[in-house]
Amino acid sequence: MEHAEQVSNGDLVRAAEEIAAAADQIAKFFERYDLWLTPTLAQAPPPLGVLNRSVGSAAGWWNYDLEFNPWCPIANVAGSPSASLPLCVNAEGLPIGSMLTAAYGQESLLLQVCGQLEAASPWAERRP
Repeated sequence: MEHAEQVSNGDLVRAAEEIAAAADQIAKFFERYDLWLTPTLAQAPPPLGVLNRSVGSAAGWWNYDLEFNPWCPIANVAGSPSASLPLCVNAEGLPIGSMLTAAYGQESLLLQVCGQLEAASPWAERRP
């Protein structure tokens, strides 16, 4: 709330313009590639409760989240469908997500590839 009170209408308009420009850049990527593969997160899964804490401010949380979760916001800005697939596990047996992202409106392609990956390496019975 305190952070929002400091944001002007002009700031909001500029932010919306920047988001639209970023979405355009992301759309250009998908003119050449069908899917984008990234890790789901930039770190191994933290212990339960670690993310349920205050870091002092909205800007502080944003910076903290970007260190932990840098790729999901990109898909969100573009409106791109994404799926996190538990294709790998770390040494402790915790799932490590692989995130596939498709172009805006390409949910069908994304789900087809996800189905193929799950058929090739089923994960429904895996338990950490």
